Amino acid sequence: MSARGFTLVEVLIALAIASGALALLIGIAPAAARFDTRISAMSARDTDIVNGLDALQAVIGRAADGPVEGDGAGLRFMIAELGYPAAPGLYEVELDIADAIGRDRKGVDVVFHRRSLLGGGEVTAPVLRSLKGASFAYAGRDGTWSTSWNSDTPPTLVRVSLESEGRPWPSAIYAWPQARSGVVQ
Repeated sequence: MSARGFTLVEVLIALAIASGALALLIGIAPAAARFDTRISAMSARDTDIVNGLDALQAVIGRAADGPVEGDGAGLRFMIAELGYPAAPGLYEVELDIADAIGRDRKGVDVVFHRRSLLGGGEVTAPVLRSLKGASFAYAGRDGTWSTSWNSDTPPTLVRVSLESEGRPWPSAIYAWPQARSGVVQ
């Protein structure tokens, strides 16, 4: 640098360095935005799965004493409603694994069906959506897991295994209500 300012070569070198730094930042910004979008979608997906597993726990937790039928793709049992959220009465509940329905959706859904045994309507709603896969398994008093259950005596445990895009999920295991209270014979 001379006493009067920068030389032309010094200015050109500074511009080249600044241009290179700017080009790097411009190239990184879209990738960072895509990464942020992907992380946000995964976080929302994880929240949906946790909420769905909580809903399954609430439904299974209201099971009434009675026959239970189940296989790897579904579970059917009775619940007695005392007035909330449904009208009082006895209901047949079915949780089944069905192909995902809807535009741009792949995989399977875990679907909740509730039918009144005293007349009335039916409620159907997805509990878990767009999974890669899902299955049910059942354990009796001896602790042996089976992919089917058809008995007047309910299982002591129900296992729900999920496969989701993005990351593996541990199996959720729910204790059948009468098994928790020691009523199962």
